[in-house]
Amino acid sequence: MKTRLLALALVVAVLLSGCASMLQQSYSSSVKHVEYTVAEDSSSLRAETYRGLVDAILYFVNEHVTQGVIRLYNYTSNVEEDLANACLEVTEEDPLGAFAVEDITYEFSRIVSYYEVNVSLTFSRTIEEIDSLQLASGPSGIRMKIQDAVAAFAPTLLLRVSYFSDDADSIRAMVAQAYYDTPSSAFGMPEVRVSIYPESGSQRIIAIELDWPTSRAALIQQSGELIWAADELLSLNPPADEQYTPAELATLLLQSIPPIDPEGASDPLSALASLPADQLAHTLALELLFQRAGIDATLATGFVGGVSTCWLIVDSGDGYRHLPFASTVEEIQLCTDLEMSGLGYLWAEDMYPDCVNYNAEISGIPPSSDEVPADGTSDAPSAESS
Repeated sequence: MKTRLLALALVVAVLLSGCASMLQQSYSSSVKHVEYTVAEDSSSLRAETYRGLVDAILYFVNEHVTQGVIRLYNYTSNVEEDLANACLEVTEEDPLGAFAVEDITYEFSRIVSYYEVNVSLTFSRTIEEIDSLQLASGPSGIRMKIQDAVAAFAPTLLLRVSYFSDDADSIRAMVAQAYYDTPSSAFGMPEVRVSIYPESGSQRIIAIELDWPTSRAALIQQSGELIWAADELLSLNPPADEQYTPAELATLLLQSIPPIDPEGASDPLSALASLPADQLAHTLALELLFQRAGIDATLATGFVGGVSTCWLIVDSGDGYRHLPFASTVEEIQLCTDLEMSGLGYLWAEDMYPDCVNYNAEISGIPPSSDEVPADGTSDAPSAESS
């Protein structure tokens, strides 16, 4: 029976960004009402409520101000207690404060009609890190930012997200899928470290560190060589018609490189260079051929016979279809979800496109039926496992 896993559900919206110039006489935002103003001499901020006090401290955080003055007018609450609570709120509950501020200290005194508060902030992040924060909207937006970072072999990715209640494991899963979806960058899965600020809440900052197996310059060079090898193979073997079919590309790869070597390398360049390469390397190489040929394809991971394996899900021209790993041309086939399940494959269905309603016959692929016997058996060839 096919295993269904929960989807990685991340609903993301745009965070409030920055504050207006301190030289303005007042500050307003169409997104959030801010309860403070700049003093007439532009040397300090003015607030009258607890919310205004918090917003003023957040202004200092956004502007990376290490020393600031806040004047509290008409303030009827307990100043000392509110200052302690405001600093805790900024450093523990606000995403940017939790991410960027190490400590906040303060001193205050009564001056005739107002309180003057001197605030000192110690930052754990540089202004460049704060400025590098990227906004991501929705689960697809987060995945897109991660995929861009993977494609560029970026060492870090800093995201401002909202309505994010998942954990670091879901982010690591997104990085892994982005790696598999970007075969031109697949020269070794990076070590991934994820930090989320604060620990809970609907608005948070995600810091992702990617430790690649070699230098960025070396990876960029390898990526260029890989793309050249894929384009060269396609140019020397043009499609019979105007567009390649999935079967043609799978056949082309099988006829161009040696069989898989379970002890071989796992990168697609090794496969296209006819060096010892394992099943993952072959699958990534085929995925790259699809992408360079303009056909949508994604690498899927799962199990068959209790053993982990990988294969492609491709746009067949008649909807998405599974393309199980094949070691011979005769084994090449496209499968619906039902047929793939009948072959004994298990995968996280919600992570990949649905492969349904397969009726059209595709040239070069043995015809198959959507009907699978009740006992789960199938006459289709068994897929290789990694």
